[in-house]
Amino acid sequence: MNRTLTAHNSLALLLAASLTACGSSSIDTDPGDGDQPQQVVPDLNEKPIQLSPLSKASKTEFLTHYKNGLYLSASNNGYVYKDGIAVPEVAVDAAADAGGGSSDDGGNFSQTVTQEAGVDEADRVKYDGNYVYVNDSGNYQNSVAPHVRILKRNADASLTQVATTHFDAQTSEQHIHPDAMYLAGDNLVLVNEQNYFYAIDTGVDMASLAFGDALWYPYESAFYISIQDIAVPEQPALKKEFKIDGRLISSRVIDGNLYFVSSYAPTLPYEWLSPTTDEEKIASYKRVSELAESDILPQVEVNQADNVNLVEADNCYLPQGSTDKDGFDALVTLSKVSLANPETIESVCINASVAGFYASQQSIYLFGSEYQSNANASQTIIHQFKLDDNNSFDYLGSGMVEGQLNWQNPHLRLSEYQNVLRVVTTQTDWSNSDDRFTHKLFTLQHDADSQSLKIIGQLPNDSQPAKIGKPNEDIYAVRYFANKAYIVTFERTDPLYVIDVSDAANPNITGELEITGFSSYLHPLGNNLLLGFGQEVDPNGGGLRDIGADGQAEDDVIEPGLKIALFDVADINNPVELGKHVFVNSHSEVEYNYRALAYVKVSDTEHRIGLPVNSWKTELVNNSWRWTYSNTLGLLNVIEDNDSATLNFVGEVTPDSTQHSWDNRGIIHDDIIYFIQNHQIWQSDWTDSSLVNGPY
Repeated sequence: MNRTLTAHNSLALLLAASLTACGSSSIDTDPGDGDQPQQVVPDLNEKPIQLSPLSKASKTEFLTHYKNGLYLSASNNGYVYKDGIAVPEVAVDAAADAGGGSSDDGGNFSQTVTQEAGVDEADRVKYDGNYVYVNDSGNYQNSVAPHVRILKRNADASLTQVATTHFDAQTSEQHIHPDAMYLAGDNLVLVNEQNYFYAIDTGVDMASLAFGDALWYPYESAFYISIQDIAVPEQPALKKEFKIDGRLISSRVIDGNLYFVSSYAPTLPYEWLSPTTDEEKIASYKRVSELAESDILPQVEVNQADNVNLVEADNCYLPQGSTDKDGFDALVTLSKVSLANPETIESVCINASVAGFYASQQSIYLFGSEYQSNANASQTIIHQFKLDDNNSFDYLGSGMVEGQLNWQNPHLRLSEYQNVLRVVTTQTDWSNSDDRFTHKLFTLQHDADSQSLKIIGQLPNDSQPAKIGKPNEDIYAVRYFANKAYIVTFERTDPLYVIDVSDAANPNITGELEITGFSSYLHPLGNNLLLGFGQEVDPNGGGLRDIGADGQAEDDVIEPGLKIALFDVADINNPVELGKHVFVNSHSEVEYNYRALAYVKVSDTEHRIGLPVNSWKTELVNNSWRWTYSNTLGLLNVIEDNDSATLNFVGEVTPDSTQHSWDNRGIIHDDIIYFIQNHQIWQSDWTDSSLVNGPY
């Protein structure tokens, strides 16, 4: 597993630096005269190739490129390229339909909200109408290890715990957290992202290291995936468990297959790092060159026994135009495992910079950005892999767009619809105080002749020059629904833009609505209604008011807090805010993690919404002010009536608990409400949320 590599006792000959070109690649593969040890390190290109389409590499081409990158990384203390590799998805997705909603199994109940219909996403709570699965991080003081609770719904809607399960590799010394889960048929999939831990080489005197060197000492990382049979939920049974080197970026379940993207960089021994003399550089280069494939490829431990490569060296891609002087020190691996028959993992790897991914039912897109200082601008490369029924990933091509996707939920800025990819980017120029942001929408389509993603339309353009956003307004939310795109920008007020992308070659802004506050997540309710979740903000800064001719303030005082707004977008030329509700001095997990939203359409005219509400206030106790904090589940509904709709506050589920929690969830099943606070579950009723039972 993600081993700390050890130095070889004897040094063999170097891999040759000058090799013969193979096919269309410019990386040489002729080993040259192996009888003559090389006395100098090749003059390698220190800057990796970032913005380039991909090319399938031979085994030798890939290993040359990869080991060049490892040597360059070792020369720079082992972390030269780490900013160029993907990081785990934090929120914790742009679709033909907003995932989650009613089910045919036992009534109308909410399920995990997803970006794409048919593309499931992992979450800490899952519900199938009969059983609730909730992760429990355990209690170290009471020696309770992390696990998943399985609770059965009784006839009176109360819950009874019938089983627990956990990672099979978990021991009393090693706790493995089930961070998120999937329910797929009779399968429960536990997903873990292991925290980093230091891999201290006992041969190194850590006390002698400078503080910065000790802080950045190479670490190991791994994550776990456990696939369990829950045909009988009271008796979960292990099917297959994997421990995989590297970091889990994110995952999805599509058509009974688990797809996941992970990153990996080998941990080099400390004594290999930062060579200074020619002799040290040659020795470091030799050591890297001699590394076996199993030393530098991510390993998979299956059921705590067999170790195999996650990906093979002959199934990897390099940036086009790579030469034997280029390199990159980390891998991003795209993998697939069948949940019905999880005997093998099919994988491809990319030995290049990747920042994130987006998945539709047909394709997975990997993307990465690079800031170009000479142009004071960023560009983003997008790689498309088509999902293949034959257990393979078909690379279709790549495309380049101006700007970047930014850091918060970047995958929400992409959407595939009718074989067209829509992308919203932002170009930032901090030197321009008048207008720091330039936002663009691009439409791209696969071109088989050039094996690329070609731009077929963009906005603004010559015929539609209007900018997206007013000066200095950044993008706070992007959502797509069928052939419409919705974008929220914000600085002091919240413009909601409606963009018609039905003609992918000629997108255009059709409507704009300016209101107070902002939405950071948008949730479509069919074709004509849109919910926004965000914050109510006073555009006057909470104090300065616009004064009219009569000397009075022209507008009302706005109380800040969690804001839910309902928009009518039936007329794409004239979006209208139909109503709003503000939880004063509050925020919600939904603002940054849409999976925390409970949503279900219970009839043709009623949509029900539940969301965690975290509120704070100050109160005077014994002549001193004290902050108090509360966790509730806010309940709202949207009632459609002919050509209009209303947003209504229904109530709040307030548990009999003083504990502070975060990452809370709700479940709506007909009139029954479950509020998950940490690992405890409270039960209430839609018709009277003051009735609270539990905790279960």
